[in-house]
Amino acid sequence: MPKISYLVSTYDSGHYLDSHIADLLENQTDPDFEIVVVNPNSPGTDGIIAEKWANMDDRVKYIYHHEREPYGASWLRAWRAARGEFVMNSNTDDLHAPETTATVFKHMKMATSPMHVGSKIAFCYGGITITDEHGRAQGRGLKPPFDFELMTRECWGGPQVAWRNDKSFIDDLDWDLMDERAASHQSAYDYWLWLYFMSKGYHGHVINQFITVYMQRPDSIENRNKHAN
Repeated sequence: MPKISYLVSTYDSGHYLDSHIADLLENQTDPDFEIVVVNPNSPGTDGIIAEKWANMDDRVKYIYHHEREPYGASWLRAWRAARGEFVMNSNTDDLHAPETTATVFKHMKMATSPMHVGSKIAFCYGGITITDEHGRAQGRGLKPPFDFELMTRECWGGPQVAWRNDKSFIDDLDWDLMDERAASHQSAYDYWLWLYFMSKGYHGHVINQFITVYMQRPDSIENRNKHAN
């Protein structure tokens, strides 16, 4: 069982996907992870790139889906195929700090231990480094400690969040509801998911380390929706 399963939904993102997978495979200090890539019938080179890596490294699992679907639906498809003790969404245009696998596993293992007061913790998130499309640093930020009220007002989890994949947690979720919401959300499905975990009585956990490199680009789903509003 890998420590972390990185869930990658890709659609017409081949120019990011290749470097995203390469960065994970080549730069993580702990190699005990897998990458689950879902391609919902992309017209681009996504499938070719994912197949290439899957043939080169058995830590990469490639799943093709014959119809276009929102990224949340692809996430759930990847999650169902994941073997990791924990799972983490992994956006194609973002990167992870080299210590992400080791850091997330250590924190989540401790936080979800039955002996820990926070055993109802379902997900964790950490600090981010922001870059532009050319990799130039634009800023850094650590997250505040988890707070129910704060999270209900804004998605403090950030772009890449890790969560539990154990049977007791999975069995406590309404997968029909998650599938329904994933099919209707073109964006912000991740935020809905964290709120859903919280509605089930689970908590979040902050890691005071920089674990994500977030690329800020004008054509992202997030920015397209901002301009449309």
